[in-house]
Amino acid sequence: MTLGKPATIPEAVRALRSLLPAEQLEVIRRSSVEDLIRFHFNLGSYIRNLWVHRDGSPLAARIRATGGQVGDGDEFSRLIIEALWHDLNGRDFDIGRSSHFRHILQDDDAAHALMAVMLENH
Repeated sequence: MTLGKPATIPEAVRALRSLLPAEQLEVIRRSSVEDLIRFHFNLGSYIRNLWVHRDGSPLAARIRATGGQVGDGDEFSRLIIEALWHDLNGRDFDIGRSSHFRHILQDDDAAHALMAVMLENH
């Protein structure tokens, strides 16, 4: 992973943990999962600008190549913030149960392949 350009969700989480101040990570950790939407316009914009728009990221490219939809990056950034929240709280993240993953997924038959490119090393 080049700094700021993750190829997987775990790499994105590690990048955010190293890039964000401890105070911001603590605010995210203490939030409820339902309240993560409040990060849409700040942290979500950061993620979308660096990892979807401009030159994108290997992760966004891998999602598109597997038939997923990144679009404007809203669901993409929400999924990454949700993964970060799970990590900060020491909880397992079942990506397949995330509503944000369901929006990225275009074809239910491709769910396992899309999960693999999002979670596993390339």
